[in-house]
Amino acid sequence: MKIGIFLNETYSPKIGGGFSYTKTLLKSLAQSNTKHKFIFIAKTSNKRTNLPFLERYLNRENCIFYMPEELRFALSFRIFNKLLKLFSQQSLSVLMEIIIQAKRQKQKKDNGKIFLDLVKENKIDLIYYADPFNCANLDVPFFTTVWDLGHLKVGFFPEVSANNKFDGRENGYRKILPRAARIIAESETGKEDICKHYGIDAEKIAVVPMFPGTCINIKFEKNKKLLWLQKNRLKEKNFLFYPANFWPHKNHINILKAINYLRRDNKTEIKLILTGSAQGNLNYILRKIKDYQLGEQVFYFGFLSEEEIKILYDSALALIMPTFIGPTNMPILEALASGCPVICSALEGHRAMAKDGALYVKPDDPYDIAEKIKVLISNTQLRNDLAKRGKRIYETGVHTVKNAVNSLLNAFDAFESIRNCWE
Repeated sequence: MKIGIFLNETYSPKIGGGFSYTKTLLKSLAQSNTKHKFIFIAKTSNKRTNLPFLERYLNRENCIFYMPEELRFALSFRIFNKLLKLFSQQSLSVLMEIIIQAKRQKQKKDNGKIFLDLVKENKIDLIYYADPFNCANLDVPFFTTVWDLGHLKVGFFPEVSANNKFDGRENGYRKILPRAARIIAESETGKEDICKHYGIDAEKIAVVPMFPGTCINIKFEKNKKLLWLQKNRLKEKNFLFYPANFWPHKNHINILKAINYLRRDNKTEIKLILTGSAQGNLNYILRKIKDYQLGEQVFYFGFLSEEEIKILYDSALALIMPTFIGPTNMPILEALASGCPVICSALEGHRAMAKDGALYVKPDDPYDIAEKIKVLISNTQLRNDLAKRGKRIYETGVHTVKNAVNSLLNAFDAFESIRNCWE
């Protein structure tokens, strides 16, 4: 089949694990040995792609630049703003409001036709949307992706509820999922959730397992690691590591409370290294660090290179991840693969992924989190056992890029006999 892979120009490391997952999966697909031909369809406003990780695989033969009506209109709007400086602002504002309303009425119809014409012109058989909520035309056969159903599990968090986000997610899934040729889930737990909440036939869902980022493959000399740790005032096995964007559901606050309890009630101090983008909640967490007087224990490092991330996995006492949303999370796999002990929330997907290679906590109970941290600090044998078990679980499990690519290619193969029923 000729398969169009839809690329959204909004892909960015700031979206978190989803970016790493998409980046690695698409690179591996582009390099795969398969009978299918892949065409990258880049949704962009300037005939350039904002996806540098794919640049070496994009050329005039395998990449199409797709500019839907809203992006064309956005360009016109920027030009209009410049005109406002030259003419009467009031009269032009009224005119622009009329134009906006008219454009919005016809944009969706125009977008679908533009995309359908593009598909027909390039004789594309199937579209693969590697991230959720994208669907340029429901009438073109497509595979779509569901990372999680967090809006149904913990719909009170602002990142899945505020500004109509809950309705956007729910209405989007209810519109897209029944029309999809196949739905891609990242775990069996995720597959069960989709069947349960949306009444989708299990045979329509393909599990393409979550996998760790490419940081796990980085090698470096021990001296280089020690110099980096020294530069950042860290010592091996005396800090916890949490690589997560600062969405409220990532639950940084209860880690701070746990560390504060340990210091106040148990006279036990442990450092915590945080990385990731702000996502609207960073300032709140930084204020709480100050309120709890944890400035000498908790450090925000912002965005780090993959090499620096690997140094932290290799050197941390443990990865700590008491997030409220699963079913899976990439840092847990990265820690397991790196031999780093794991403390994570007792979500069903986490247990299926890490098995007995992690300590599990109630994410809403800072005392439980504190107790698990205390156990790891005091029990060297347990730390070593978790590290060995975790590494063995990863090495013998399904959560690898190779398995993910093979699962996706198998899903393409299975659908091909159906797609061959029409031109």
